[in-house]
Amino acid sequence: MFSPRRLLLVLACLAVALALVAPAALIWSALYTNSGLQFLIGHIPHRMAGVQLDIVGVSGTVAEGLRVERVEIDHDLVHLKFEGIEGQVALMPLVLQTIRVRHGTVRSALIQVKRRSHPSLPGPLVFMPRWLIVSAEQGRVASATLTVPNGFRLEATDISGAAVIRHNVIRFFQAEGLLGGGPRVSAIGDLLAADPLGMEVNARLDWTPAGQPHWVVAGTARGDLNALTIVAQAESPFRGTFNGRALDLTDRWHWVGEALVQDFDLQAWGVRSPLGRITARLAASGDDAGFNAHGPVNPTGLRAGLFEAQFSGRYAERVLTARHVELRHLASGAVARGAGTIGVDGPRLDLSGEVSDLRWPLTGPAPALRSASGSFTLAGVLPYRVRLSGSAQVPGLAPMPADVSGTLGHDSFAFDSAEIDLFGGHASVSGEVAWSPAQSWSVVGRARGINPGALRADLPGSVSFMLGASGRGFDTRGDLTASFSDLSGKLRGVAASGSGTLTRSGNTWGFSQVRVGLGSARVALRGRGLAGRPAEGVLPGLDRGDLGARPGPRRRDGADASPERAAGDRGQADPRAVVIALTGSLVDDLAPAVLVLVRRVALEGVLEAEPRLHPGGEGVGL
Repeated sequence: MFSPRRLLLVLACLAVALALVAPAALIWSALYTNSGLQFLIGHIPHRMAGVQLDIVGVSGTVAEGLRVERVEIDHDLVHLKFEGIEGQVALMPLVLQTIRVRHGTVRSALIQVKRRSHPSLPGPLVFMPRWLIVSAEQGRVASATLTVPNGFRLEATDISGAAVIRHNVIRFFQAEGLLGGGPRVSAIGDLLAADPLGMEVNARLDWTPAGQPHWVVAGTARGDLNALTIVAQAESPFRGTFNGRALDLTDRWHWVGEALVQDFDLQAWGVRSPLGRITARLAASGDDAGFNAHGPVNPTGLRAGLFEAQFSGRYAERVLTARHVELRHLASGAVARGAGTIGVDGPRLDLSGEVSDLRWPLTGPAPALRSASGSFTLAGVLPYRVRLSGSAQVPGLAPMPADVSGTLGHDSFAFDSAEIDLFGGHASVSGEVAWSPAQSWSVVGRARGINPGALRADLPGSVSFMLGASGRGFDTRGDLTASFSDLSGKLRGVAASGSGTLTRSGNTWGFSQVRVGLGSARVALRGRGLAGRPAEGVLPGLDRGDLGARPGPRRRDGADASPERAAGDRGQADPRAVVIALTGSLVDDLAPAVLVLVRRVALEGVLEAEPRLHPGGEGVGL
């Protein structure tokens, strides 16, 4: 039998042992058994300090890994929902009030920012109790969605990173993911417990959409959801900076800023454009309805100075919609307006618009083309289908309506059909304009019912012919070759025929197999000459239309160039000379036509004249 004293001693030992063993048993059960884990979850309060917490479908153990079907946290300012949670927690840091997650995954996360329904409470906001620290060494979220009261929605996938959560800050490291299924974003920074939420974040975007160059943009965000200062720098495919502020992000969000484009070149998209390197300074703003930008733009390749640009549109579902685009050349007043869509993949274009008051060149005292106006469409993926319709005017002539369709490639525009009304007739041509690797152009087709009287009043008529022309350069100094054949119709009331080729290289004009007939009269040109001052001194009296007996012309050095002297020198004729032959009984009708070709050519070397005598006709030696 135990004495009362011994019994008390045994009971005291059992109580001490129970006091020591029971907590250890409870802790072991909570960490190493599912029933212990369920016991702990069941005793977590569902509502604490205005925050409601729901944990559903817990299985596994803390020590070996646990799984949670759903965790929902509801606060006055935010609602959080996490599904498909799996992870393993290190046990020893629990003693130091630290939850260290070695690795964890979340199938989906939903963050819904709420509109404030009552004034904020006094005192600092906290993410969790001050004594608790949560450390996630390796975490992954398969998909996450952020929504705000104004309807803005942001989705991200394949998110990974590491983070440390304290009562007043969430610090994340090496966080990266796919934004909206497209660009990959990496970030490092802090989220601050404040009302509204504060942040200090450095981020970098890498993106290579289909058919597009590689995009690289780095930036920073400093402030809170009421006023967030954003600085971004584009590194590829162009260089530029953006400085602005995002305002009222939890309600009627909007942003304002300035973009400085330093080096924008369409070559990054595989297009060798004559626009060259483009610079711009644009004031921009936007909200959930879209964005606007305006400011000076300088396409340096045109060497034409500044354009004033305006843009209004929006971006959604990988499509940039341009409601209104306008470019106005400040020096000439030329204006281009347009609207349409640009799909990121391709890029795929569907644009249309109009042009007015266009002149070319855009600068300079004597434009070759002016008062050009009309409409355009641009569609498809590269090479783009292009349609142009409008009219233009060459100085001194009536406007010329035209309708052109073709394809715009990397470095050229090929038009398979161009219908042009000019000089009282019509031309149907096709050709190509290339700006890289060298500027060149070519055109072939047929002209019908052309009235040369539009150029010279003393050459009325209506002629048709096949034509072909090509050249280098887009100004009046470029080399060119032009040919015509199957000339038909009437000029000054008589039948016209002929063919030939004209060339220009530098200041030298060339004539090859040029033969033109009017009735029974014929003119033939061959040779080369230098472009210069009018040639009345070379062909004295010819501009008066009188080709009767006159003293023969003279060389530019003053020597006799009569037919007899020319015939004597023919064996040593200067190869650069132009040979002109006039024959037939209608020489007076041919004189103006010859002058059109010769008046602007000051010949270098010998002007040779070949007299001809036709039976029943009148021979004339020049």
